Parts: sequence; C-alpha cells; structure tokens
Amino acid sequence: MFDKFLQKDKNGKDMTLGDYKSLWTKFCFLDESGSLNDPKDPFFTVGFIKCSQPYYLQSKLLYERHKKKFYDEMKFNKLSKNNFDFAKFALDSLFATRSLWFQSYSVDKQGGYFNREFSENPWQAYEDISIKVLEASIPENEIFIIIADHITVPKNIRFEVNRPVA
Repeated sequence: MFDKFLQKDKNGKDMTLGDYKSLWTKFCFLDESGSLNDPKDPFFTVGFIKCSQPYYLQSKLLYERHKKKFYDEMKFNKLSKNNFDFAKFALDSLFATRSLWFQSYSVDKQGGYFNREFSENPWQAYEDISIKVLEASIPENEIFIIIADHITVPKNIRFEVNRPVA
C-alpha cells in the first residue's frame, strides 16, 4: 500500500538524500470532515491542501485574523454575517496562492464499500482513506511533509505505526 510513498529515481533505484536537487518538497495539511462514530453523519471525507510554501498564505491569513479580531476555526456550517468577510478573504487568498492543490475523498458510511471494507473497524477507514487520497496525488520527485489535524481516537488506534513500510 505504501509503494507510491517510496519514490524511485529514473533508473528505478530508491531515492536518497543525495537526490535532493531533483526533489520537490510539499507540505500537506490533512483534515477530515464528518465523524466515523456518529450515525447522524452519513458521509466521511478526508482531504488535504498541498503547497510548497505555506508561510505566505499563513502570514496573510494571520494578519487578517488580527486585523478583524477573528480567532475561531472557520467552519462552513457556522458561517454568519460576523465571519463571512473573513471566510471570503480566506478563500480568495487560497485561490490566489500559487503552487497549491486540494484533494479529497468522500465515502458514504451506509454504502456498500464502507460496510464491506470497514464495518468491523471504522477507524481503519480514516487511515486507509488518508493513504488513498495522498497516494493519488504524489507525482515523481515529490516528497510530502504531512501535518494532520488532531483526531480523538480509541486507545488501540495508532495511525503512525500501524503499517510496516516495505
């Protein structure tokens, strides 16, 4: 499953630190929407924003947050006249940022695929869907630095160490 994460050079050899001049490093900010354990949430989505230099976007958003005194997390289901201007500014800034990509994967928790693959362990869905959406967007000569949003999980779930890397 991790084959796409282990990059090869043009001759099929594993890439090393010596190949740094031919590599692009992208930051990936991974987040989920929906809840795996809430039956009222019929869908579950994992998505990420991939960018080369997140500092420029972050500094622009932080400046505007301080100026407008808006410090809450921005959620679409909580848009109001009080935060609409900041939300519009944030989206305009996102779309104006160069070298930025968005990708997501959504699944119907009552659908056949989800129940067939994850009915015994819905937390495995978060891990597998995250890997699937990341693998689908790794071109050659690119390395991802993944920054995932905190998610509260049962004690036995350990995403970072569950799978061996081949």
